[in-house]
Amino acid sequence: DVCSSDLSYAQGLARIQNSATPVGVDSLEKQIDNYLRAPNVPSEKDLFIISAGGLDIYDASINNTSLASPVDALITAIKRLTDAGAKYVLIVYPPNMARTPWAIRKSSAARLAVQDLSYDTGTSCTSFSCRTTIALNLEFPATSTHQPILLADLMGYSNLITGTSG
Repeated sequence: DVCSSDLSYAQGLARIQNSATPVGVDSLEKQIDNYLRAPNVPSEKDLFIISAGGLDIYDASINNTSLASPVDALITAIKRLTDAGAKYVLIVYPPNMARTPWAIRKSSAARLAVQDLSYDTGTSCTSFSCRTTIALNLEFPATSTHQPILLADLMGYSNLITGTSG
């Protein structure tokens, strides 16, 4: 979902890519396209908050597909914003989809597969969070004067607390 200043372009059921989003809903790509239409231009103090990926993880689980394409589309969409002048973009990772009511009803093997799409527990880097983090670091390296893209892994923090027993 995309928000800028006091404007919101967020829509429920949106996926990152146009091709994966249900008819009648604007994907993240389309939301950014809609914002960047004239006369909208990112101002010096705009903060763009993008929270996406949960339904893309859901789709990858249901369809047994990779998250490479949605992550690539996310990076491209963010680049469109920064190329247009956005100086501050906050990416908020989706929740661990393995802990959602949808996944909790699944078998433990199926929940583990959903977990692997959400957050890596090993070194494979096939999850949404790992793929996105690496792609963002490659596309938007920090400089001594500015870091245009910031990550907020609020769910990762929550997962550390709720994922432990005792």
